[in-house]
Amino acid sequence: MLRLNEEANMINVASGRTAAVLAVLGVASSLTATPASSDRLPTDGKSQQVGNPDSIVSSSFPKKLHDSAIYPIKDTQREDRNNGDAQDQECAHEAAYTLARSEESSKEDQCPAVPPQTFVGYKGKCLDVDGPVERGAKLVMNTCVGAASQKWVVSPAEDTHSGQFRIVRPESANLCVTTHDVGGQYQLDSCTDGNRFNARMDGTVYDFSSSTTSSYCLDVQGAATSDQTPVISYSCHGNENQQWGYPSNPIRGLASKCIDGNSANEDRKPVLLYTCNDQPWQKWRVLATGQIVTQDGSGNSRCMDVRDVGTADETKVQMYTCRKLWDPLWVAQQWAPKQDGSLFNPNSKKCLHVPGSATADVTELQIYTCNATAAQAWSPNPQPIVNKDSGKCLDIKGGQGGTVDNNTDVILYDCNSGVNQKWVFQFDGTIRSLSKCLDVFNGASSADSRLVAYDCNGSFSQSFSERVINGTPYLINMNSDMCIGRRNASSVDGTNIVLAECNQTSQQQWDIQSRGWR
Repeated sequence: MLRLNEEANMINVASGRTAAVLAVLGVASSLTATPASSDRLPTDGKSQQVGNPDSIVSSSFPKKLHDSAIYPIKDTQREDRNNGDAQDQECAHEAAYTLARSEESSKEDQCPAVPPQTFVGYKGKCLDVDGPVERGAKLVMNTCVGAASQKWVVSPAEDTHSGQFRIVRPESANLCVTTHDVGGQYQLDSCTDGNRFNARMDGTVYDFSSSTTSSYCLDVQGAATSDQTPVISYSCHGNENQQWGYPSNPIRGLASKCIDGNSANEDRKPVLLYTCNDQPWQKWRVLATGQIVTQDGSGNSRCMDVRDVGTADETKVQMYTCRKLWDPLWVAQQWAPKQDGSLFNPNSKKCLHVPGSATADVTELQIYTCNATAAQAWSPNPQPIVNKDSGKCLDIKGGQGGTVDNNTDVILYDCNSGVNQKWVFQFDGTIRSLSKCLDVFNGASSADSRLVAYDCNGSFSQSFSERVINGTPYLINMNSDMCIGRRNASSVDGTNIVLAECNQTSQQQWDIQSRGWR
């Protein structure tokens, strides 16, 4: 866990303890000690010049999903985590994401809270690597697809620079985000003492390698929204194109009710479960510091906080003034969305919990030993998936009442804000609505097989990947390597959604508006 030197107010990584997990997008991660991909890195010690980025967007689909690094890596240890005890769940990714540590560290200290996650910036796009992950590769913004190239590790700097951290690649503990010129494009290079950043409360990320006065920030060049936009160092101004973290959105839990900041207008007010109502204190933003922040009616911000920095089961969760990264009590405000949908507090090693699985309004939330139950499952607000060509929505036939049978057809239909048109694309590749998963009838893998809603069961036919070509997202079924589209390219209401050979036509293009924790 994080150790803070209270006298010096700086991060302490002495005494052979592991450094704390710092969060990108609210996801705690740690510096990896995985063998470096040294065969892909230049060995002459020379940094490469920053040039125009070459597109990583392919002009055609690979035949197999694993032929392209843009596809998310399937989590083969998910079942083991679900079946193991709490410590095993914490350590499920230990082999791939082990923190650099001293020989005397305990196993408990060796385990990061969760694996690396995405770093979301301007207009919801993700920090990405342009081309192969290697020294000299440039950094750009791309549509978030859960790709391996969009995963990052944030780790405290191993020195006395208070509250500062590095942004590191999961593949190599010695491959960091850096820039060699003020105003230059960020790239990957060997980690040095100069690769230091500091996350600020407004969501900006200050770059100490650009200036000793910390006056330069991670910046999306020109506030452009197109894929392949360079990420550069630029004078800090705090505008939206310099803010990093999740956008503000409701977070739903049991009975589809929302986490509520209880007006968020004073410290120590309990955080509640409450009927979703679109109030500003039900809209949450996850900062690069790992803090989850909301606002009161006047625009003043407060953070979700474990009362009195408690670590015991049933400790209340409250609203509190957001603390600075170097404040010893900051750890009470650090949260890490885990792959089972829970929100994990690394300091207490416990999860945000609804006591007694209650669903009544004004239920006060607490921390509790992580157990992967529905009382600890949280998800962003479901939204429509819109077909770009027709402007119509992915719809579960006849599901307006909120429940459907297994094998109910998924169709195209005029968008109408119905609950049967609200979906979340989850971290594990499932696409969920009405407590069911998008599936292929009978697990088929042939063209024209119809899509249905079915109980989520972990089968490969329920796993999907988003592939971006020329800035346009396509949905691919992992079991068949096929795209989903409209039967016979029809746009008539009630048209079945089916598997089809990917052909880059507009009828196979979809706008996904809600994604689970990544």
